[in-house]
This record gives sequence, C-alpha cells and structure tokens, in this order.
Amino acid sequence: MINFEYRFSSKLTTDIKKSQVIINSANEIQLIKSKHPREYDDYKELLNDSFILKLIFCKPKLIKKQIKEIFEKYPLLADRFNPRWNFEKYTFDFTILSKKIKGHESEYRLHKNKLLHELTLLSKEKNSLLANYFISELAKSKNLTAVKRLSFRIRNVCYGRSKPIKKVSCLYPKIFHHLENIFNYELLRKNFGLRIIKSSNVEICPYCNKRSIECTLGKYVTATPDLDHFYPKSKYPFLSISLYNLVPSCNYCNQKFKHNRDTYPDYLNPLVEGIEKQRLFSYIPGTSNTKSRILLNNIAKFNKNIDMFELETEYNSNRVLQRYSEIEKLIMGINAGLGNVADLMKDKEFRLNFFQITRDNSSKKIELYKFKIDMIRQLTGFNFKS
Repeated sequence: MINFEYRFSSKLTTDIKKSQVIINSANEIQLIKSKHPREYDDYKELLNDSFILKLIFCKPKLIKKQIKEIFEKYPLLADRFNPRWNFEKYTFDFTILSKKIKGHESEYRLHKNKLLHELTLLSKEKNSLLANYFISELAKSKNLTAVKRLSFRIRNVCYGRSKPIKKVSCLYPKIFHHLENIFNYELLRKNFGLRIIKSSNVEICPYCNKRSIECTLGKYVTATPDLDHFYPKSKYPFLSISLYNLVPSCNYCNQKFKHNRDTYPDYLNPLVEGIEKQRLFSYIPGTSNTKSRILLNNIAKFNKNIDMFELETEYNSNRVLQRYSEIEKLIMGINAGLGNVADLMKDKEFRLNFFQITRDNSSKKIELYKFKIDMIRQLTGFNFKS
C-alpha cells in the first residue's frame, strides 16, 4: 500500500560484504565443489561470490527480471522450489474435473491422454522430475478415480498450491540442500536485521498501513518487527538474503495473511510502487437494513493485495469505523466554528494543526494515515496533490 525505499549506509553495505554471511556462503560453495563437483559445474554461474553479491544488492525493480533469468536458465531449480513456473507454461486443461466420472468415462480417458502429452513435453523440455513422477503415477493408475485424483494434484501444481513430494524431492541435485546455507537468512537477520529495518525509515506496516512496526531497544530485549520476504524464500531461495526483497511488516500481514504466498508477477511490491496518490477508501453510510462500512475501491494493480492481506475485513473493524467518526465530528465542528473546511484546507498550517497532515513521511509513521487522507478527501472534497 505504502511505497518506501531503503537508504543503506555505505558502512552497512561494506559490513555486509565483509560479514560472516558472505564468508559462510563462500565456505558452503567450497564444500559443494569438493563433494559434488559435477553438480557445481552445472550451477557455477549461480554459485559464485560476485553473483551472490549481485543478488544481495539487486534493486527492487530488477528482482523480477532476475527471477525470470535464473528459472529459465535452471528449470530444475524451478521444478523443485516453484514448479508452477514451469507447469503454467503448458496447456493443461482441468475443466473436466467439474464433472462426475460416471457418464463421462470417454472424456476422462481423453483427458488422461492429454495430461500425458503435456507432461511428456514438460519432461523433455524442462527436464522436470515432477512431470516424470506424474507420468509414472498416471501410467500406474488402474481406474479413472485415480486419474481424477492425480489431476487435482497436477492442477494444484499449476495453481501454485502444491507441497513438495518426498518421493521426488530426494531426486534433485544435492546442492539444492545447500542453498539454505549459501543464502543464509537467519545469519543475515541475526547480524544485520535491526540495521536493515532502521534503514527503511518505516514505523507502520507498509502492507496494511494499520499497525505499528517500531523497533523497541529495551534494557534486556530488543524487539523488532517481522522482515517479510516479498518473494518468499521457500519458492525463491536465492533471494533469501536479497536486501531489497525484505519488507519490514507487522506479524498479521507477514505470518497470518501473506505467509509464503507467491507474489510473482502481479502483486504490488511496496519497494517498487505504492497507492498513496490514489483513493482507496470510501465510507458507505448505513441504512435501516445495512451497517455502515468502509469500501475499498477498485485499483487494478492493488486488488490482489487487498485479497491477500484481507484489507476489506481489516478496514471494517470497530477501531477503523470509530476513527472515521472522529474525523467526521472534527470536520463538522470546524465547519460550525471556523467556516468551510474545504477552503481552510488550502492552508498548510491549518492541515498540520487540525489533521496532522504534512508532506513528509507521515504515511510511513502514522497508523491509518492513508485512510485518514481518503476520508478527509471524501468529507471535504479537498483534492490532495500528494
């Protein structure tokens, strides 16, 4: 929702380059060279110091391009961690699954043949071990019920809802098991988490703009917000320590709503773009039959974020509705005592004194700031330029 940018100091950048994170990564790569030399040769362009540094400091607008290049060069990597990437490029058709098998037997047999055809293409073109597994399982299927069950599993892969299959996971290159140590997020978080978060200058979750994510440096405990991987590390392990893939966020948005949802390619990334200048919220008054509610307007590039972070529900809480009432009462009081608010809003000092509206980073530091701006716009008709 709220766009922000990191301002990493040169000292932080230098410290990371010389840190145990990089040393640990280099040691793990040397281990792979000695234990799995053939596999290392196959992935050596990914597993070298300069490329790892490139990934760590890759700018947010270039990350999607980097993902595409890596998965296209190493399709087996996608097959293991994000098989949807390969599967969605083939013409799998699952419309038959809405029909019962009885009375549609011939259609299901044809569906099985089409599945086998696409899976065979996938196996040959992308060297997909997952495709090989499904081919084998379909070949062994003794009845159409088993075919339908497998079809649902393949559909889940195509939709990005699948979980790793143990029988297949053990077949991938052994170096895949080393990626977590090469791109060691826990080590990065432990050594640099606080400094990364502070470099964002964000104190309110940029996903929801509703909850505080301030750092608390206590006498005994340092409490910091979550650092979300915008592109989840479970699907893009090579981005685990990419600084511009890390978003300081609240526990709700990171762990309860987003979790490991695949945000490639069409979710709004707050490190790339926000919707501060577009009106998201509208207040709909209640009637005798309906309750008052907050409507989230259609913003095409943001609609998936609305669903993922449950923002419709989040912004129809009693606390948010109470905040609307407070803003409305304030405006009514000003209209009655000082004159037309829309005219008064043209004065910067008035906006600051009565509504705490400034042109600084308020949306990054004040809870529900975006909501407040939209409600003032609706109630006064004042057109904010920023």
